[in-house]
Amino acid sequence: MAALYELAILDTPPEERFDRVTRLATRMLGVASACITFVDAEREWHKSRVGVGAAERPRSDGMCQYVIGSRSALVVPDLRADPRFASCVADENARFFAAEVLHARGGEVVGALCVLDPQPRDLGLDERADLRALAGIVETELRAVELARALTAKRDSEQIVQTILEASVTEVVGFDAEGRITFANPAATHTLGWSLEEMVGQIGHDLFHHSHPDGSHYPRDECPMSRVLRGGEVVHLDDVFWRRDGSSFPVESLTAPLERDGEIFGAVTTFHDIRDRREIDKLKDEFASVMGHELRTPLTSIRASLGLLAGTDGLPPEAARLVSTGLANSDRLERILNDILDLERLESGVAPLHVRAHEVSALVAEAAALAEASAVAAGVELRTTVRPATVAADTERIVQALTNLLVNAIEHSPRGEAVTVFVVPDGERVLFSVADRGPGIPHKLHTSIFERFTQADPSDSREHGGTGLGLAIVRRIAEDHGGRVWVDSSPGEGATFAFALPRARENR
Repeated sequence: MAALYELAILDTPPEERFDRVTRLATRMLGVASACITFVDAEREWHKSRVGVGAAERPRSDGMCQYVIGSRSALVVPDLRADPRFASCVADENARFFAAEVLHARGGEVVGALCVLDPQPRDLGLDERADLRALAGIVETELRAVELARALTAKRDSEQIVQTILEASVTEVVGFDAEGRITFANPAATHTLGWSLEEMVGQIGHDLFHHSHPDGSHYPRDECPMSRVLRGGEVVHLDDVFWRRDGSSFPVESLTAPLERDGEIFGAVTTFHDIRDRREIDKLKDEFASVMGHELRTPLTSIRASLGLLAGTDGLPPEAARLVSTGLANSDRLERILNDILDLERLESGVAPLHVRAHEVSALVAEAAALAEASAVAAGVELRTTVRPATVAADTERIVQALTNLLVNAIEHSPRGEAVTVFVVPDGERVLFSVADRGPGIPHKLHTSIFERFTQADPSDSREHGGTGLGLAIVRRIAEDHGGRVWVDSSPGEGATFAFALPRARENR
């Protein structure tokens, strides 16, 4: 039945392509009637009929049920002389009946081409071959119906995709396996300044991604597009694109491969201008910087005073509790200010990197030692799996990034669980990852989680004392080292934060 319903032919109007076959069957075989019949669970329905009265009849009253059941041709010289058909309500003038099965594309029997005549008779071998040939024509027409329907569905699907692309406010550009542009939606052509005709066929990198933000040449083989087309990697970047008029603008982009039968045949890039976001970030940074510096002096005084009070004997219990709460909150505020100022120094570049070759085992050991107290307090075990490798890095900054990831993982791990650091060489890079078994992070937050003052669950800032700046600092440190940071996580399955750094060259 599934094959029959997939044909979607039941209850469709008559078609000349099928009527032609039934007319031809009556002439070739010298019979009075012919029909093309499909059989579902309840009835026999005639798609085409010549000399047959009703368009359908109950399945139990028809003769095609025997054809469907036997899955082979059926010839009945005299219906009245055959006890199988005694209960069938056939045309009162029909004595002779023959049918050839009709197959769907997958070989399933879905119906029959039937011929009837008021005179008892038989079919010779040649006539049976003719009936089979006519049934083959019907099957060919059925394939044509399926193909036409599939082509219509494909055109409809393509039209839907085209409409979505044209209506999208997000810029979309498609590429072939060589990185040449194959399509661009109106948002992309408007933003970049070229017409679609000018863009198609051009190497995308050479057209709008040819230079670094400082204007220096950006080699094509270093473009992330090469990672997508060669390795099937999905690449998310904050980058700079260039317009036709020579001006540049900051973008957030995502590039993913297009695959067919396991082979990459192209890629799609979506991007959008993030100038407004950068301006807002700049204002936030300036405000945070001013507030950080202005608050540090009074906070230091408050912290010192509360510390002295906390060490005083004889305080009433309620006063001691209030002093302890104030001291804890002043410590948290101090951590926030320190993170703000750290991020400001990283963003402004006033604290240059001191890059040297370092063994990754030493960096991990130092970060683990700094996070050990937090792990003990939270009842979480720290584990490390480190393969030998050397990276070109600023020790202080990479240890800070690792420590931030470790503390973040510890804060979100249930008591009794473990947080694991993995370090694995990967070609010209070294991958650092920190895995926890906490609540996980929804996919929609995998990018924004690295923004300033962003947390997967805002309530965590109160429960765990987080600042919402630790991951933003990690991202900045990784990018300053020529690397990147990402997260792999699903709700309820923990999270793995990772960043990649370039390996140190042997001559360093």
